[in-house]
Amino acid sequence: ERALLERIIGNGLVDTGRRRFLKILIDPINPNNIYLYADCRLEICFDGQEASGFYRSTDGGLTFQHVLMGIEGFYTLPALAITPSSPQIVFLAGQMEVDGGVITTLMKSTDGGVTFAPTQLSAESFIGTVSVDPTNPNIVYLGGMFSTIDENGFPDFASVMRSTDGGATFAAADVGLEFQGFSPGTKELVIDPGDPMRLFALTGAGLFMSRDGAAIWTHLSHYILDRNDFLLHSLSINPKKSNLLYLAGETVF
Repeated sequence: ERALLERIIGNGLVDTGRRRFLKILIDPINPNNIYLYADCRLEICFDGQEASGFYRSTDGGLTFQHVLMGIEGFYTLPALAITPSSPQIVFLAGQMEVDGGVITTLMKSTDGGVTFAPTQLSAESFIGTVSVDPTNPNIVYLGGMFSTIDENGFPDFASVMRSTDGGATFAAADVGLEFQGFSPGTKELVIDPGDPMRLFALTGAGLFMSRDGAAIWTHLSHYILDRNDFLLHSLSINPKKSNLLYLAGETVF
């Protein structure tokens, strides 16, 4: 087993000590900068700092540094994003334990993942994905399910939140993004690199599109997709041909 492991590592495997990697991103300007996030293995899920891990590499993935978040207790921050126009700005989002309770948190780094500062959201919220406008680093979108207050002061839920101040504050941006009167929750959200006002959201109720920066959403109904909504969990857009979308789950569309 030792000889096999040495041979595998020698052929390019980097052993970071984790077993469940959820996301990996590469700096679009300097590809030597690589960021990845590993969630916990079951046996260490509730064992403090060992629960999760953010890693950064500055040598093209030859070595990785485990960045301690300065958080005591359980946390899981699987939503990871790089700011395309300012890749030193990195976002992590998820949940963490604070004073015995669990809160939803967006972590922002302005130094390439060396240090992070948190922005706290409602405890009833859940962040599934983070996207940043490719031309304006101040515009940040969160996809998931978020506890909000409607115009009449009553509790409500939103599937997309939008920030215009670099992630310091957020407001609901999901008008039209609903299914049978309810927010379906957003699994993935992508921005058209050629037209940042055009966004696509993959939800539990299918695929939605906005042409005005998430002000209004339209349901893109398609029989094949609608039959497989519950099987789809990943959405990508071709950076060179933005009319090409890819949806993946049990199969690829």
